[in-house]
This record gives sequence, structure tokens and C-alpha cells, in this order.
Amino acid sequence: MVHNFLHRWSTFQIISTVSWNLGVAYPDPFTGFISSLSFLRLDFLSLDCVSGSTSFYQKVYVASIAPIGLALINVIVLGVRRSAAVISSRFSRMETDDSVQSALFTQHAFIFLVLTYGVLPPVAMSQFQAIDCVELSHDGSVFLRSDTSINCKSQEYEAFRIAVGFFIFIYQ
Repeated sequence: MVHNFLHRWSTFQIISTVSWNLGVAYPDPFTGFISSLSFLRLDFLSLDCVSGSTSFYQKVYVASIAPIGLALINVIVLGVRRSAAVISSRFSRMETDDSVQSALFTQHAFIFLVLTYGVLPPVAMSQFQAIDCVELSHDGSVFLRSDTSINCKSQEYEAFRIAVGFFIFIYQ
């Protein structure tokens, strides 16, 4: 049951990003349906409420780094739980059961997959939005489509683009 929900949720997240990524518009009934479910996309998560204001750069960095941090915490907790199982088996003078170790690994692998299903589509979309520049034909200037205050020819953006390329490589 959980697997079916996660599959449908990730499919929804992918479908909801296709319109922006490909620059196509869905027909009206489907657009309304997707809009009504927009709260499921997880793209509303930001630090605006904490810091008062954040730049587009910060939003992409946080969206890219936070899930990696959560995945690392998951691995650390797995290590701690496995160590605790070994230590408790030594105190009770019993051998560590391989089924306990396997169950721990399965639980944390499931958490990792849920994290992957949940965050990959919105994170990938924010990363791809971060490299989508638009050139103005009248003067040749180039700006980021998602945040037109960012000049794509600036030094700051070039460093940002390299970092985003690294994150895209990691995620994909």
C-alpha cells in the first residue's frame, strides 16, 4: 500500500514538473487538477519564513543540500543502530542475529527510497530552473528565467552554475 502511494506521488511530482521543463501547457481540466494538488510537490519548502528573505541561489543550495544531509543522517542512524545491536548482543552473551542486521538495513533502505521518491522531482526541477537562462534579442543580455534579477553572464552566476552542475550530477 505504501509502495503504491509513493509510486503515485512520485509520478505526480514528475508530471507536475513536465509543463515547466518542456514549456508545454496541459489542457484546462488537467491543469486545474494539477494546480489543486500543488501542495504535494514539496516545492513550497524554503527559508523565507526563517530569514525574512533568501536569494534564488540560497533556495537552490538548500533544496540540493538538505536531502543529502537527511540521507547522511539516515546512514549515521543505521550505523548507530547496528552498533547498538552488536553491543547489546555482547552484553547478553548472544551472537548478533543476521536477521536483526538485515531488518535494520531494510528499514533504513526504505527510508532512503522514500526520501528519494519524495525529493528528487522538486529538487531536480529547482536545479534545472537554475541553469535555464533566456537571452534578450534586443541587446543580447542573458537572464535567469526563474529569477530575472540574476545576470547569467556574471561571475557569481558562473560559480553558482558550476555548483548546480555538480548537484545535478549527484542527483541524476
